[in-house]
Amino acid sequence: MVPLLPLLEDWLEDEEDDTTFHLLYSCSCREELILPDLLAELCSYWNFRLTVFLGSGEAPPGRLPNREVVLGRLGEEGVRGEVTGDSSYLLSGSKEYMQEVGARLQEQGVMEERIHKF
Repeated sequence: MVPLLPLLEDWLEDEEDDTTFHLLYSCSCREELILPDLLAELCSYWNFRLTVFLGSGEAPPGRLPNREVVLGRLGEEGVRGEVTGDSSYLLSGSKEYMQEVGARLQEQGVMEERIHKF
């Protein structure tokens, strides 16, 4: 997660760039969320959406624009619902996690050069 945040901040602050971003963030529980205040700030941008998948526990308090919380693991359905033909995908996490999600993206027709791993 940490390597992606500076990239997102730079892209979102570029007023001439109309790229949209949808961050799928998966963790075990809300206590494991990294930099929740920064994520909340990013949700205020018109071109940013955040979907948080929590394996257990309860959702973070409060409602934010452009944020959805899913109580459950990021699985095949979550990945399938987000695949579009012209999108690029930035993955960050353990090697096993990135392999699993990368394989799901490729099964949905995403070309390997559109998947970037950090």
